[in-house]
Amino acid sequence: METLARYYSETAQSLVTPLVGDSSITLVENGPRFFGALLAESCYQNSWTPHLYLEGVIWFRASRHGFAYSRIGTVSLSMDDSVSVIQHVATGKLLPNLSAMPHRTIFFTTYEHHRLERVLDLNRGSFFFSSMQRHFGNLPGFACRDNALTSPAGYAEIPPEEDRAMALKVA
Repeated sequence: METLARYYSETAQSLVTPLVGDSSITLVENGPRFFGALLAESCYQNSWTPHLYLEGVIWFRASRHGFAYSRIGTVSLSMDDSVSVIQHVATGKLLPNLSAMPHRTIFFTTYEHHRLERVLDLNRGSFFFSSMQRHFGNLPGFACRDNALTSPAGYAEIPPEEDRAMALKVA
Protein backbone atom coordinates (compact mmCIF):
# COMPACT_ATOMS: atom_id res chain seq x y z
CA MET A 1 0.00 0.00 0.00
CA GLU A 2 1.68 3.19 -1.18
CA THR A 3 -0.13 5.73 0.99
CA LEU A 4 2.78 7.81 2.24
CA ALA A 5 4.31 8.63 -1.12
CA ARG A 6 2.85 12.13 -1.33
CA TYR A 7 0.93 14.21 1.19
CA TYR A 8 0.01 17.82 1.83
CA SER A 9 3.16 19.25 3.34
CA GLU A 10 3.59 20.96 6.68
CA THR A 11 4.29 24.39 5.23
CA ALA A 12 1.35 26.51 4.09
CA GLN A 13 0.98 26.87 0.32
CA SER A 14 3.38 23.98 -0.26
CA LEU A 15 2.02 20.91 -1.92
CA VAL A 16 3.94 17.82 -2.90
CA THR A 17 2.27 17.67 -6.28
CA PRO A 18 -0.28 14.90 -6.70
CA LEU A 19 -1.00 13.44 -10.07
CA VAL A 20 -4.26 14.78 -11.48
CA GLY A 21 -6.93 12.32 -10.52
CA ASP A 22 -5.16 10.83 -7.49
CA SER A 23 -7.48 9.46 -4.83
CA SER A 24 -6.93 10.72 -1.30
CA ILE A 25 -7.96 10.75 2.33
CA THR A 26 -7.86 13.92 4.48
CA LEU A 27 -8.04 13.91 8.25
CA VAL A 28 -10.48 16.68 9.30
CA GLU A 29 -11.19 15.80 12.95
CA ASN A 30 -9.30 13.87 15.59
CA GLY A 31 -10.55 14.99 18.95
CA PRO A 32 -12.17 13.54 22.03
CA ARG A 33 -15.69 13.82 20.59
CA PHE A 34 -15.31 13.08 16.87
CA PHE A 35 -13.06 11.53 14.27
CA GLY A 36 -13.62 12.76 10.72
CA ALA A 37 -12.07 12.07 7.34
CA LEU A 38 -12.72 12.95 3.71
CA LEU A 39 -12.33 10.16 1.17
CA ALA A 40 -11.90 11.73 -2.29
CA GLU A 41 -12.12 10.04 -5.65
CA SER A 42 -9.77 12.54 -7.30
CA CYS A 43 -8.04 15.87 -6.77
CA TYR A 44 -6.51 18.77 -8.64
CA GLN A 45 -4.80 22.07 -7.94
CA ASN A 46 -5.69 24.99 -10.17
CA SER A 47 -3.02 27.38 -11.41
CA TRP A 48 -4.47 30.64 -10.02
CA THR A 49 -5.00 29.74 -6.34
CA PRO A 50 -3.04 27.62 -3.89
CA HIS A 51 -6.16 25.56 -3.12
CA LEU A 52 -6.25 21.80 -3.43
CA TYR A 53 -9.64 20.60 -4.71
CA LEU A 54 -10.97 17.18 -3.76
CA GLU A 55 -13.74 15.74 -5.93
CA GLY A 56 -16.20 12.90 -5.37
CA VAL A 57 -15.81 13.34 -1.62
CA ILE A 58 -17.30 11.06 1.02
CA TRP A 59 -17.31 12.66 4.48
CA PHE A 60 -16.93 10.05 7.24
CA ARG A 61 -17.53 11.02 10.86
CA ALA A 62 -17.41 8.79 13.94
CA SER A 63 -17.98 9.14 17.67
CA ARG A 64 -18.19 6.63 20.48
CA HIS A 65 -21.91 6.37 19.66
CA GLY A 66 -21.54 5.32 16.04
CA PHE A 67 -20.66 6.70 12.63
CA ALA A 68 -22.18 8.36 9.59
CA TYR A 69 -21.02 9.22 6.11
CA SER A 70 -22.32 11.37 3.28
CA ARG A 71 -21.34 12.01 -0.32
CA ILE A 72 -20.75 15.76 -0.45
CA GLY A 73 -19.23 16.51 -3.87
CA THR A 74 -16.23 18.87 -4.04
CA VAL A 75 -14.28 20.61 -1.29
CA SER A 76 -11.26 22.92 -1.33
CA LEU A 77 -8.34 22.88 1.10
CA SER A 78 -6.45 26.12 1.70
CA MET A 79 -4.41 28.08 4.21
CA ASP A 80 -6.00 31.43 5.10
CA ASP A 81 -4.28 33.67 7.68
CA SER A 82 -2.25 30.74 9.06
CA VAL A 83 -5.37 28.60 9.48
CA SER A 84 -6.08 25.53 7.37
CA VAL A 85 -9.62 25.64 6.00
CA ILE A 86 -11.73 23.01 4.25
CA GLN A 87 -14.68 24.51 2.40
CA HIS A 88 -17.58 22.81 0.65
CA VAL A 89 -17.49 24.31 -2.84
CA ALA A 90 -21.24 24.17 -3.60
CA THR A 91 -22.41 25.84 -0.36
CA GLY A 92 -19.37 27.76 0.88
CA LYS A 93 -19.80 26.10 4.31
CA LEU A 94 -16.73 25.13 6.34
CA LEU A 95 -16.07 21.61 7.52
CA PRO A 96 -15.04 21.03 11.12
CA ASN A 97 -12.45 21.72 12.22
CA LEU A 98 -10.12 24.53 11.20
CA SER A 99 -6.50 23.80 11.96
CA ALA A 100 -3.43 25.76 13.04
CA MET A 101 -1.43 23.47 10.72
CA PRO A 102 -2.36 22.19 7.25
CA HIS A 103 -4.89 19.37 7.18
CA ARG A 104 -3.06 16.19 6.23
CA THR A 105 -3.98 14.61 2.93
CA ILE A 106 -2.59 11.26 1.87
CA PHE A 107 -2.73 10.30 -1.80
CA PHE A 108 -3.13 6.68 -2.86
CA THR A 109 -4.27 4.38 -5.63
CA THR A 110 -7.72 4.19 -7.15
CA TYR A 111 -7.85 0.59 -5.96
CA GLU A 112 -7.40 1.71 -2.33
CA HIS A 113 -10.10 4.35 -2.78
CA HIS A 114 -12.57 1.79 -4.12
CA ARG A 115 -11.69 -0.61 -1.30
CA LEU A 116 -12.38 2.04 1.36
CA GLU A 117 -15.58 3.17 -0.39
CA ARG A 118 -16.78 -0.45 -0.45
CA VAL A 119 -16.02 -0.77 3.28
CA LEU A 120 -18.36 2.17 3.94
CA ASP A 121 -21.04 0.82 1.60
CA LEU A 122 -20.94 -2.43 3.59
CA ASN A 123 -21.58 -0.41 6.76
CA ARG A 124 -18.20 -1.34 8.25
CA GLY A 125 -17.39 2.00 9.87
CA SER A 126 -15.13 0.50 12.51
CA PHE A 127 -12.92 -1.08 9.81
CA PHE A 128 -12.77 2.25 7.95
CA PHE A 129 -11.84 4.00 11.22
CA SER A 130 -9.03 1.52 11.98
CA SER A 131 -7.74 1.88 8.39
CA MET A 132 -7.55 5.65 8.88
CA GLN A 133 -5.66 5.19 12.13
CA ARG A 134 -3.06 3.09 10.31
CA HIS A 135 -2.80 5.52 7.38
CA PHE A 136 -2.33 8.63 9.51
CA GLY A 137 -0.49 7.02 12.42
CA ASN A 138 2.69 6.81 10.33
CA LEU A 139 2.85 10.53 9.50
CA PRO A 140 5.30 12.83 11.31
CA GLY A 141 3.73 14.10 14.54
CA PHE A 142 0.98 11.46 14.54
CA ALA A 143 0.93 8.11 16.32
CA CYS A 144 -1.37 5.11 16.53
CA ARG A 145 -1.12 3.34 19.88
CA ASP A 146 -3.59 1.15 21.75
CA ASN A 147 -6.23 1.59 19.03
CA ALA A 148 -6.09 5.40 19.32
CA LEU A 149 -4.74 7.97 16.87
CA THR A 150 -2.96 10.97 18.35
CA SER A 151 -2.29 14.11 16.35
CA PRO A 152 0.00 17.10 16.96
CA ALA A 153 -1.20 19.92 19.23
CA GLY A 154 -3.16 22.47 17.21
CA TYR A 155 -4.27 19.97 14.58
CA ALA A 156 -7.94 20.41 13.59
CA GLU A 157 -8.97 21.93 16.92
CA ILE A 158 -10.58 25.26 15.93
CA PRO A 159 -14.37 25.04 15.48
CA PRO A 160 -15.72 27.34 12.73
CA GLU A 161 -18.43 29.88 13.48
CA GLU A 162 -21.70 27.98 13.78
CA ASP A 163 -23.48 29.81 10.94
CA ARG A 164 -20.61 28.95 8.55
CA ALA A 165 -20.25 25.30 9.59
CA MET A 166 -21.44 22.26 7.70
CA ALA A 167 -22.93 19.47 9.83
CA LEU A 168 -23.00 15.70 9.61
CA LYS A 169 -24.90 14.16 12.50
CA VAL A 170 -23.67 10.92 14.01
CA ALA A 171 -26.30 8.70 15.65
